[in-house]
Amino acid sequence: MDYTIYSLINGSAGRFVALDKTMVFIAQTFPYLFAITLLLLWFKKDTKERVVANRKVAIFAMMTMLIALGINHIIGFVYFRPRPYTLHAAHLLVNPSVDPSFPSDHATFAFALALPILVVNKYFGRVMIAMSLLLCFSRVYIGIHYPLDVVGGAIIAYATYKVIQRFPKYFDYLATFMLKIWDMIVFRIERLKE
Repeated sequence: MDYTIYSLINGSAGRFVALDKTMVFIAQTFPYLFAITLLLLWFKKDTKERVVANRKVAIFAMMTMLIALGINHIIGFVYFRPRPYTLHAAHLLVNPSVDPSFPSDHATFAFALALPILVVNKYFGRVMIAMSLLLCFSRVYIGIHYPLDVVGGAIIAYATYKVIQRFPKYFDYLATFMLKIWDMIVFRIERLKE
């Protein structure tokens, strides 16, 4: 089933140059767009309360992402799933990768950042969820992942987010501490400008 869906999606690669280039662009560039989106959220002008809330959720999203990617690396160490192009005929549109196919780090990265933000900032969250879905589809289209790899990555991101949500006090404390460090750095930079 996994390979059947993979072959249907990846089988479209190589037919339309513009679509191929778009999918490669999404697969390779969207992670940077996630970083830009986080920066936009961080520096978004708003009331003091909203600025603090946006920055706290950006920190929360980064923590979720780092923990989820750590889980991915443990899974990849225990269970190595070969990339689809090493076992089947495939249209590989990018350079091959040597790390495990399951779970997809890109899917985990994207959803781990998007899910916390969706709860606090609907606009940024919806944009990031849409970007996550496109990124996941593109990773299968360009031949680098099976569909279950990206679904698995998204599930790990979601599970990590839900577990972290159960301990809000600890993460709020950490986010508050990091914001104090940020304010101290900004204050010192402003003092240097004087």
